[in-house]
Amino acid sequence: MRIVVLTTSYPVTPGDFRGAFVADLNDALARMGHSVRTVTPTPAGALFRKHGALDALKAEPWRALELPVALGGLAAEAAWALRDAGLLISHWMLPCGVVAAALSALTGKPHILVEHGGSLRLLPRSRPAARLLAFCLGNATVAHFVSPALKMDALSRLTTRERVELEERCSVLPMPPAPAPTVRSRTYAPPLRVLFAGRLDPSKGVDLLLQAVARTRFCRLTIAGSGPLAATLQPAVQRAGIEDRVDIVGLVPHNHLPELMSRHDVLVVPSLAPSPAHAALAEGTPAVLLEGMASGLVPVVSDVGGMAAWVRNGRNGLVFAQADVAALAAHLRFLSSNPRAAARLAAAALATAATCTHPRLVQTWAQHIPHLA
Repeated sequence: MRIVVLTTSYPVTPGDFRGAFVADLNDALARMGHSVRTVTPTPAGALFRKHGALDALKAEPWRALELPVALGGLAAEAAWALRDAGLLISHWMLPCGVVAAALSALTGKPHILVEHGGSLRLLPRSRPAARLLAFCLGNATVAHFVSPALKMDALSRLTTRERVELEERCSVLPMPPAPAPTVRSRTYAPPLRVLFAGRLDPSKGVDLLLQAVARTRFCRLTIAGSGPLAATLQPAVQRAGIEDRVDIVGLVPHNHLPELMSRHDVLVVPSLAPSPAHAALAEGTPAVLLEGMASGLVPVVSDVGGMAAWVRNGRNGLVFAQADVAALAAHLRFLSSNPRAAARLAAAALATAATCTHPRLVQTWAQHIPHLA
């Protein structure tokens, strides 16, 4: 089957982390025998670079003038590519899902809308926004969400009739990680090697992680990533008095991440929700979480977004209430003093990650689009 994929985030080099999970899915579809063409906004300029249009617009509001050109180019290229294609896949409802829904309505071709959470965070709870959401979901053969919380939030914005009609088209599964290299055996002996890999901004809870490490004696932390807090990170480490136990390595190319993970024992994702009302939307299911689990790391995560749907406290990882530094520190102390428990949790996390694969994802979609299987 010829497939057209619409996305605003896609890697431009082998080590680019932007939309790497989209590229992984495209590669998996190609291995299954499909022909995949990826369409991104053209010309993108600086609007969709780095961490996306929202960051670009905050820094340079005048770039809003680029939106009509970029989205017009996206729609035109997608329409041209769709002439001899049999399926549309769009990532993020805003803007790609809107464009794909319109093309699907015009051409009658099936459409898979994949929502990772960012669009729902941006979408206000208003009647016009609900109508836009209903249009996108109503013109999707499959509406896929990366966490149960995202699905529930989206459906809660619709009318009762719309929920009944659309719920059977919804599927839930995190974006699967790329096939992991051979998982290295670990002893989990102190000092515990802890990894944070992600964007360095206040919502990711890095400062809370530093406080927790300061309370944990037999623990060494590596911080990999870039973002607005990068310049303040070293002073924060010094204030916490843990310079000798923290390594700041900057942005690591995505294709080097498996090797970095192989040198650690634990992955911490201490994300924060902007408010209790947005706790379900703070994170979908971060790609780095499944990548870490597939690499044999023990996941230690906050209870926001969709993470707690895949990490069960005490079964295949450890979960703590967001912003609870004491609980996070207690989890790290427990793992540093209980190597057998750490090994058990890592094995269970690895087994969980093994259930989240591209063939399983495609098979779920194939229930509605048989030619995809």
